[in-house]
Amino acid sequence: MRRFVVTSLAAIVLGTTAIPAVANAGDTLYQNCIPSYQGCPEQLEDIDQYAPHISRVMNYYLWSGGTAAAQDYIRQANANGQKVIVMIDDAWSRTQLGNHVDAVKNLAGTWGYYLGDVGHATPYPETIANHDNVSKHPRVYIDKHSKVGQARTKALAASGDVEKIGYECFPIWTMSAQGAIAKSNPPFDYMDECGDMAADAHDIGVRSRSVNGAFMVVQAFAFDDECAAEPDCAGPPPKRSGPYPTYSQQCKERDVVTPNAVQILWFGAFFMTNNNWHGRLDKISRAAVDPNCD
Repeated sequence: MRRFVVTSLAAIVLGTTAIPAVANAGDTLYQNCIPSYQGCPEQLEDIDQYAPHISRVMNYYLWSGGTAAAQDYIRQANANGQKVIVMIDDAWSRTQLGNHVDAVKNLAGTWGYYLGDVGHATPYPETIANHDNVSKHPRVYIDKHSKVGQARTKALAASGDVEKIGYECFPIWTMSAQGAIAKSNPPFDYMDECGDMAADAHDIGVRSRSVNGAFMVVQAFAFDDECAAEPDCAGPPPKRSGPYPTYSQQCKERDVVTPNAVQILWFGAFFMTNNNWHGRLDKISRAAVDPNCD
């Protein structure tokens, strides 16, 4: 459920009040923190305080602190009014996968399961449905909109083992000299292409017997910040570089992927490595719902 409750005076100052919702606007934020570390629960509190329109999180490191810490993280998110898309590791055996699903399937804060992305998906997606056969939380898979990525997405959709599928699109970048050379066959995404990707994901869903929603992952990070923390994130070669999206650019990302995408996932796993974390949370939160942010 989308939340429109302002949680603090700080949130009021940042302008998160009285914004009417945009149809199908998305509100999921990626994280990359270990729940057993103090900074991870603090991130959830920051998201709750400064991004009240973000009501879902997907944490790549959800299980890194152990099962009990993952459960506590989901409980804390739920107490904040947030839901968690539970990360599934593609290296787990069937038994391990079943055990992890059993650990979270009955928690009120569990929204669904993140099968993986960009080819790294569990080979046992049906195991999730078998263990979570009462609540039937949806399974999500995200890929690149390459020929290989499209083929993987279509195959998973055709199998009936996923309910939400989508692509990632990161259009805010600065062309390097290497990128300019490769412009005739650019490895980069452009703003209008994000809309084409969302439409393709929607069409796959229409043809699938199980998929009932197209998701799009869009850019809410600076390549320079992301790659400073994770050197291999953008290449090699040619490497991307680029600034943090402006508020207007984030709104345009949202607008080009909706209404074909019923949910937007704002990617920025390394937000805590850069400055103005709270301001950036506010920007994402408002861009998710503000209909007039040209």
